[in-house]
Amino acid sequence: MSCNKRQSNNPSLTLKSRKLYFHQPNPTPLIISSRFRTLICRSPFAVSCVNRTHRLSAMTDHQLTPPQIFIVNVWSDNLEEQFKEIKKIVKDYPLIAMDTEFPGVVFKPPPVELYNKSIQEQQYKTVACNVDRLKVIQVGFALMNDAGELPDNRVWQFNFHFDLDLDANAKASIDLLKSCNIEFEHHKTRGIRMSDFGSLLTTSGLVCTEDVTWITYHSSYDFAYVLRTMILKPLPLQEVEFVVLVKDLFPVTFDVKLIAEQCAFDRRILEVRTGGLQKLASIVHVPRYGTQHQAGSDALLTGQTYLAIKRRCIKVGEPQGQREWESIQQDVVNNMYGLAKIPTICQTLLYL
Repeated sequence: MSCNKRQSNNPSLTLKSRKLYFHQPNPTPLIISSRFRTLICRSPFAVSCVNRTHRLSAMTDHQLTPPQIFIVNVWSDNLEEQFKEIKKIVKDYPLIAMDTEFPGVVFKPPPVELYNKSIQEQQYKTVACNVDRLKVIQVGFALMNDAGELPDNRVWQFNFHFDLDLDANAKASIDLLKSCNIEFEHHKTRGIRMSDFGSLLTTSGLVCTEDVTWITYHSSYDFAYVLRTMILKPLPLQEVEFVVLVKDLFPVTFDVKLIAEQCAFDRRILEVRTGGLQKLASIVHVPRYGTQHQAGSDALLTGQTYLAIKRRCIKVGEPQGQREWESIQQDVVNNMYGLAKIPTICQTLLYL
C-alpha cells in the first residue's frame, strides 16, 4: 500500500482505489454530520461497500477494530507522562505489539568477522554492526488485551532524536520515511534521547516479566534497537549472548513471521514468506489504521494480525485447533526471524 499524502489542515474526502479515505489532523477524531453521513450511505457506491463488508465479515472471525484509532505521538516533552500512563494500564493490556523505524542498513561487518560463521551468525553480525552505529527513529507500542482491544483506542508512537545532517543513514530509507510523513524537522528539535527512553522502559513494568507478551514481525532489528536504549553500550559480540539477553528482558515473545511459517492449516498464510507484513495482514483480512512505515501503525497491524491468525487457527482446526495453536507457539516462542533458534542457543551454551 502506498503511503498517504501529507495531511492538510482541513478534513478532505477523496476517492482512491474504490475506498473512502478521510484525512484529519491527529489527534482530533473524525466527526461526520448526520446529513453528510446520510448522503454517503444512500449512494450506490456506499451500498456496494456495505455489501462487501458483510461478505468480509462472513469470511473471517476477526473482529475489526473501531475506526477511530488515536496514535499518540510521544516526544521528549511528554515522554515521562506517557510512560506513567502505560505503566498504569499494562496489567489490563498485557499483549504489546512492537515495531521500529530506523535509517536503513548502512554498514557491513568486516569479512574477518563473517569467516566460518553460520548464516544466522552472519545476519546477527550485520544487525549488531548497524544498530551499534545508527540511531532508531521511531518505536511503536500497541498494548492490547486477549480480545484485541486497545486502551481507549490508543497506540503509542515514540519519536527519537535524529538529525539528518549528522546521523548516518541510507538515503533510500530516509526518502521512504519522508514519503510516509515522518517529520524529521521535529525529530531534530523535539526527539527523545535514547537514554531517557531506555531508563523509563526499564522501570515501566513492561520488561523482565512473564506477565507481558511481546508481538513482533521479523524482530531482530526491533529488539536490537530497543535493547540498545536500555544497555547504552554496543550489543554483545556473540549471537548467543544477544539472544539470551533479549530473553532475560523480554521473557515471552512471538515473531509473527515465524508463526506464519508454521500455519499448515492455511496454505495462503503458509506461502507468505517474502510478501511482508502488509500482504500477510491482507490475507487474514486485517485493515490498516494510520500510515504504513510509521511505527505506531505497523505495531498495531502486527498485533491485530497475530490475533487474527490465532483465531483462524483455533477455528479452522476444531476440535484440535487450540492444541495446534499451542504447538505453534511452543515452536516459535522467543525466537527471532533470521537468527538461531532457542534450542540451538541452549546447546551452544552447554559448551561456553
